[in-house]
Amino acid sequence: MKKVLVIEDNAANMTLFRILLHLGKFNLLEADDAKSGVYLS
Repeated sequence: MKKVLVIEDNAANMTLFRILLHLGKFNLLEADDAKSGVYLS
């Protein structure tokens, strides 16, 4: 399973990413700002 890091501060957009990437069988890492995204990467 491939990992995808999504950095998005809009909750509606993050929900859309979550649904679509889940359907595509991706492992999703979520961050709501750049600092958190760098930490997760």
